[in-house]
Amino acid sequence: MKQKFAIIALAMIGAVSFAGCSKAAPKTDEVNKGKQAGFVAKPGKVEIFNYKTGRTSRVDKIILSREEYSKKFPAYICYVVCARGTEGAFTGKLLSNRKKGIYVCRVCGTDLFTSDAKYNSGEGWPSFFKTVSQVNIIETAEKSGGETRTEASCARCGSHLGHVFKDSKQPTGLRYSINSAAMMFEETK
Repeated sequence: MKQKFAIIALAMIGAVSFAGCSKAAPKTDEVNKGKQAGFVAKPGKVEIFNYKTGRTSRVDKIILSREEYSKKFPAYICYVVCARGTEGAFTGKLLSNRKKGIYVCRVCGTDLFTSDAKYNSGEGWPSFFKTVSQVNIIETAEKSGGETRTEASCARCGSHLGHVFKDSKQPTGLRYSINSAAMMFEETK
């Protein structure tokens, strides 16, 4: 019951916070003032690695307006990917996923992480120790609540994914703490 309440609360907050989501929504914190950190403001091309083919190619950036986001996704997803929100700990659908496959961006389908890099950090969000490719994720310093941390965003569409921490005992020492709402899972055989 608590998990359902948390998701409903996020959806309600997302409906309010969603107003900040637009194709050129800048960060408002001091570290990124004036930058388009995470969100892609200008049309163009970007290099993206495709895990299935093993190749990097130039593809069009995905830029959605506020209206397109709201038509395509429910409020709780918009709250996370567009308004840079965070889903409640231990509420995400992909947290306990143990299947083999690849995690992709919910907005544009860009490959983000493989199941081989996923581990249980005990923090309440899906955790990964490495990305499919560093070109697929933008890491940006952000300041919130008096602390500086690193935001992880999709390189193709700018969607907020979660945060990166340097506190893992995994091989890379990194913990990509990613919102389930920001990803979809594609199972492989």
